[in-house]
Amino acid sequence: MSDFAKRVRQRREAEEMKQRELAEEAGISRTYLSEIERGEAENISFRVVENLKEVLGIGDDAPEDLPEGLEEFAEEEDLPPRDVEALASVELRGERPEDKQEWKVLYNLIRSYLDNK
Repeated sequence: MSDFAKRVRQRREAEEMKQRELAEEAGISRTYLSEIERGEAENISFRVVENLKEVLGIGDDAPEDLPEGLEEFAEEEDLPPRDVEALASVELRGERPEDKQEWKVLYNLIRSYLDNK
């Protein structure tokens, strides 16, 4: 079970919320929330993670300040948090992407490379 899954379950129980209540407030199904809490959900979207953290008042475990444009790109594309963290930590020669379009290009290049491996 991931740290995030544990934190969601512990915080929900501490708030005395039922899974149904939290799922409704976060905009997901109760079944999906149950999978998240058991650590069985794969590729949880950035939006779902952010919604759960907001409803439960859970702090970020992601980098404090995402590079310019990355957060906007991640939200629009609903990227999994691990992809966002990977993009934020990529060591680049030269300049970093500065807007969401440049982050999208970088992300798609990396995905294309990995998909063809």
